Amino acid sequence: WFRGAVRSLFKKCKRRPKTKEYFDDVSADGLRTTSADLFLFYSQTFSENDVAMKSVDTIMDEFFSAGGWSRCFDNIYAIEANIPKELDLYIPAAQESLYSWVNGSNRQYEAGFRIIQ
Repeated sequence: WFRGAVRSLFKKCKRRPKTKEYFDDVSADGLRTTSADLFLFYSQTFSENDVAMKSVDTIMDEFFSAGGWSRCFDNIYAIEANIPKELDLYIPAAQESLYSWVNGSNRQYEAGFRIIQ
């Protein structure tokens, strides 16, 4: 899911000539009239997950490439919540029987708030 969302965002941010689906109504330079940062936020720890590490590296490489996301965002940050895997839970089906069914999401929100503050 994460990779698909990232690919979709990359495609929309990159300026492609002669297509109607990639910000044709607003030039890439027009997107720079405001300031915005991009945060890549992982609930656990990047270094403990090869897929997460490779994904963030790919995104960072694209950001800094010629014509990459740096045209759309000022800065990019890769941050992590360091939630232990066994506590990184989001199980909506268990919300009636497991009190910590949403623990991962809650801890990630709390960590993100503290980091970005």
